[in-house]
Amino acid sequence: MECDWLVILLSAVVIILFFARFPLFYTIRVLRCLLFPPKRPNDPLATQSLRMKVALNECDMNLHMNNGVYLTTCDFGRVSLLSSFGLGMSFLFSGVSVAAGGEMVRFRRPLNLWSSYTLTTRIAAADDKWVYVEHQMIQKKRVAVAVWVKVMFKKGGKILAPQDLLEYAGYSNKIKLPSLSHAQDQWLTAEGEMVASDA
Repeated sequence: MECDWLVILLSAVVIILFFARFPLFYTIRVLRCLLFPPKRPNDPLATQSLRMKVALNECDMNLHMNNGVYLTTCDFGRVSLLSSFGLGMSFLFSGVSVAAGGEMVRFRRPLNLWSSYTLTTRIAAADDKWVYVEHQMIQKKRVAVAVWVKVMFKKGGKILAPQDLLEYAGYSNKIKLPSLSHAQDQWLTAEGEMVASDA
């Protein structure tokens, strides 16, 4: 009888973990960021923070956060950032789409099961086409993971210029987005070589 209860318990745990990874839960977390955004920042280039905790369904066999989960978690930071600008829900009804064009990740320290950390998100740079967003996962004042993501905004098949996006969000046109750093230029050069190698 005890064995039957153990099987039932383990089965329940497996089912819960399976559904916790289901896209529905991802969608619910995104909607939460859209519906309950942080306070609108006076400076759109300011860093925003979200307090997070590593859940069991996010871990690999070593009970560290799985490497694929890091990028999924960064999605919540970007949605929260855009929502704080007042662009979250309006995007859903205006036909504006957001597409990621590339990501670079630097794993420095593992994030262990049940441990808390802070996800920071900020606009690091922009060019005529892309917005470059920087994420950091910080634990005990040390950077565990650093991520760069370049995203593009489109409406009706046309690319929205990053600077126009800020003005659409109601920010002064006097606020200028930073140019790419030398390290970001090197990243794009490496990307170009990767594409060339596929030709």
